[in-house]
Amino acid sequence: MTGTSSSITMTWMFARIRLTLSLTTLPIVTSAVRPSVSMGEQEYVVQMKGITKVYPNGVAANQGVDFNVKRGEIHALMGENGAGKSTLMKMLFGLEQPT
Repeated sequence: MTGTSSSITMTWMFARIRLTLSLTTLPIVTSAVRPSVSMGEQEYVVQMKGITKVYPNGVAANQGVDFNVKRGEIHALMGENGAGKSTLMKMLFGLEQPT
């Protein structure tokens, strides 16, 4: 992030483990996640484009997911069991790699 000392922190709970990601202190964890992408007057602090994850058993957890967060925005990721929410967050945190 350039020009500011503010931080964006995201917390995700799964399997009784709390993961916290601070975008000002952690490096980019995958090539699919790019902090502070300027697009005209819109600045994204998180941008994920075309994220796909297919497990070795053939189960597609995510297919072509785009997820953008602008500075100051708050998002909720909701869906049914098995929809790929935790998988998407694991990829954001660098615990899993997109396929």
